[in-house]
Order: sequence, then structure tokens, then C-alpha cells
Amino acid sequence: MPLCRGTLHVIWLLPLLGGLAAAQQKAPGPLLEHWLPGSGLYPIEVSINAEEMSGEPSEPAEPEEDLSPEQALERINDRLDEAEKRGMLLMQRAQVHLRLGNTDESALDLMEAQAALRAEIPTEPGNARLVLGLAMVSTQLGEVDKAISVLREALESDPAEAAYVAHLMPLLDEYDDTIVQRSLEAVRAKLQADPGDSKALSDLFMLSMVRLADQDLHSDLMDLAGQGDYQGIADRLGLMDAFRAHRDAHPDDPVARWWLGKAYVVMGQMGTRSLMATAKHGSPEGPAARFMAPAGELLADAPGHPRAAASTYNALIVYHALRGEGQEVIGVVESARQAFPDNESLPFLHAELVAEVGGDPEAGVRIATEALEDTKTFAGVGSLAWVSALSGDYPRARQLSGALLTEPDAVPGTVARRAMLVTAYTQAAQGDYAGAEELVNQVLGLAPGLGPAIDKAIILALLGETSAAEDMLIDIATSNPADTASRALIGALNP
Repeated sequence: MPLCRGTLHVIWLLPLLGGLAAAQQKAPGPLLEHWLPGSGLYPIEVSINAEEMSGEPSEPAEPEEDLSPEQALERINDRLDEAEKRGMLLMQRAQVHLRLGNTDESALDLMEAQAALRAEIPTEPGNARLVLGLAMVSTQLGEVDKAISVLREALESDPAEAAYVAHLMPLLDEYDDTIVQRSLEAVRAKLQADPGDSKALSDLFMLSMVRLADQDLHSDLMDLAGQGDYQGIADRLGLMDAFRAHRDAHPDDPVARWWLGKAYVVMGQMGTRSLMATAKHGSPEGPAARFMAPAGELLADAPGHPRAAASTYNALIVYHALRGEGQEVIGVVESARQAFPDNESLPFLHAELVAEVGGDPEAGVRIATEALEDTKTFAGVGSLAWVSALSGDYPRARQLSGALLTEPDAVPGTVARRAMLVTAYTQAAQGDYAGAEELVNQVLGLAPGLGPAIDKAIILALLGETSAAEDMLIDIATSNPADTASRALIGALNP
């Protein structure tokens, strides 16, 4: 589960967290229950990592020290004084210099890191970390052709290393299926020789996710999702048999069993975009839930297990969401918070689920407020703004969102767009649909996406333009066949 790293430095925001008097105005109309700005900041990633199969219980992660850029620079300099291999450290120092605004020093470090990594790679054949570091440094220096050359050369030596393909594809002008298929062939050959090869299975999974960048394949998979044919999706990606064989090769290892459960979930979540909408409108009888039914038993013992990775909890979150089991989703997030107490995202995801899916926005406000006392991030302030809006405390929601929008250079774009949507929600909830529409149009102009498009359809319906809203929703449902929110809204407009 990704950590939110945008640390809140604006000290004048803190008094806002103390508790402005809540107006407790409730949003009119059932359409506003479908509003989605609370669903986009915390992506739920279900991934496979070969390190999970180490066989040893994972030690609790050491909390990352909250170092200032100056302290981080001093620490890296100390390590550089003693290091024989300096490439990766120089790359880290370049990033710190960039945070400090030292652009010239950052560029010099990147050039030195590039030279150091080129010298180190031949001394450690097969070290993918060094190769990827060199590709990243070259890209940051604007030398994309050199980065592409580095990755292509590495693939010639090791075509089964999926990380090379995953880093290469975004650098190319267009998706190159020849490269992907060559790597898939190499990985499948390794799995045929040894079905229990966890690294090869991890590479197979990564390459299958890379294949989703193929527009034709992606369109075909979305069509299958719209038909409810999740077995067809699994057949096209060719993953399930490999995961079953891996589980059979490690019959006593719970991680191998969880991996199979994750594979079912990844197939079942194809086409879904919003965790909140899915948790509110999913059903155990839906085609995705029926396909991935075995995942429930496969993943059941993961919460609390010392070897359960964050992405394993994520798989259970998606499993219960697709079944419409909101309280179970909340329960898994609570367990994840206990397992990963230093994760900065989980408390705010918990707050939003309690407010939006659990139907208790006041409790969501309490959770988010307590979390902000320990972890002051821009994303966290955005969460508090959203749950405050859901609780009917529109003045507080607007003030928090407004404070975020006064820091355009510091606040991440995703957080700023969400602050605009929260403000739009409060306007719509109080009857100012025209003002809300104007804000949502701005968000759509900045970053077209499924969530804001559905928000626009909601506002059109509230403005009385039901036909226009329905046409927009039909377009969304047609292009995203498995999306639950658009279909639920179409149903709400046609009771």
C-alpha cells in the first residue's frame, strides 16, 4: 500500500484541524450518495513479489526516519566517504539536492552516478538494480535513447527479467509486443522447467500487467468484463494454471496459497476503478465475485500472519469490495493498520471507508483527525476535508480544501484536484449545482478521468438535465464495462 509522502509543512493549517463548529447539514437527494471524490487517492495495488516466498517470517519494517533534506544529505555524504560502489548513493544524493533546490549539484551528481553505474554493472552481472538505476539516471538527464539502449542490452542478456520490460515500455513511442512476447516465452520456459520458481512466476505476473498497455488486448479484456466472462480474462492472460502449479509445488507454504488467491482477485477486479463504489454496489452474486470465490478460502488466514505482505491485505480488501461486503472491507483495513502501523495511508483510507461505506461520517472524521495528529500530509488533510463534507460540516470541508488550494506549488496535483471536487460536492449539497459543475469542469480539463466524469453526470442530473446525464453515464459504462458506479447511477435515474 503506497505511502503518502507529501509531508505537510504549512503550519497555519493546523488550527483548522481543531474543530470548527459543524453545521451538520445533510446532503439532499440520493444522487449525492454516488459522489466519488473520496475514492481516488488510495489505490489498492494487488502485486506479487518473489521476496514474499523467502520462507522466513518477515521482520517488522524499521520505521523510516523523518530526516530533513539537510540531514539526509549529511547522512549520504558520510556513506559516500566509506563506499566503494557509489552509483546508487550518488543517485540518491541527486534527489536530495533537487529537494533543496540545488539543481546544478543535482545534475552533477546524476552525471557522476551515470559514470559510476556504468563501471559497476560489469562487476555484478545480473544485478537488475544497477541496470535499472542507470536507466533511471539516464532518463533524468534527458538521455532517453541511452536509457532505452541500456534496457535493451540488459534484455539481450536476461530476457526473463520482467523489470527491464516494465521500465522500457514507457520510454518507447508505442507498445512493442515483440519485446513482451520474447520475455514471456523465456519466463514460461523457466516455469515449465520448475513450476515452483517464485521469481519466474513473479516475472510472469509483471509481464501480464505490462501487457495491459496493449490497447487492443485491454479493450478485449474490458469487453469480457462487461460480459461477466472473467474466466475468459484469465484464459487470455494465461496466469491461473501457473499459479496453481506454483501452489502445488509449495503445498505447505501459505504465501504460495495466497498468491493463487491474489491471482483470482486480479482477474476479478478487471475493469473496476473505484474501491468505494465497488464496496457499496458489489454483490456476492456478481460475475466477478462468483469467479473469484475460491480466493476467500485461499486468503482467509492471511490477516495477522507475520508473512502476509501489504498487497495480500489489499487482495482481501478487493475480494470483499467486489462482494459488496463493506464491513468486511473495513475489518481488513483495521487488521492492516495493526500489521503496518507506520503506513501513512491506511488511517485515512480507514476513515473514508468508515464514513462512505460504513455510513458513519462522524466516526470517519474522528479517525482522520486522530491520524493527522501523528501524520500531517496534504493527502491526509484532503481526507479530513472529504469526511467532513460527508458528515455535513460543509464550512470545515471548504476551509480545509481551500487551504490546500492556496499551496499550488507544494500540494500534489491529485490532492489539489480532489480538494476542488470536495468543494464542488459541498456546493452541490447546498444546491449550488452551477458552481459545482464549473469546478468539476475544471477538474475534467486538468485530468480527464472516470471519477470526475461520473461527478459531472451527477451534477447534470441534479440540474434536471437527466437525458444528458444518462447519455454520459451510458458512454462511461460502454467504455468501462465492469464499472459499478456508472451502472448504479443509471439505475438510480431509472428507478
